Amino acid sequence: MKVHIVNAHLTYPGWSEGALNKAMAERAKTHLLDRGHNITETAIEDFYDPDLEVQR
Repeated sequence: MKVHIVNAHLTYPGWSEGALNKAMAERAKTHLLDRGHNITETAIEDFYDPDLEVQR
């Protein structure tokens, strides 16, 4: 199965660093990869192209 994981957290220094969201996305990725799924990922804060996301 193809699975696309989106980490939509935005970092707010000194208030919310996004560690929980990152950990949960990594946990989901590991769990799904271990079961043979194809994974793609997007971290909104790093790069976000709406057209590319629709294709994924």
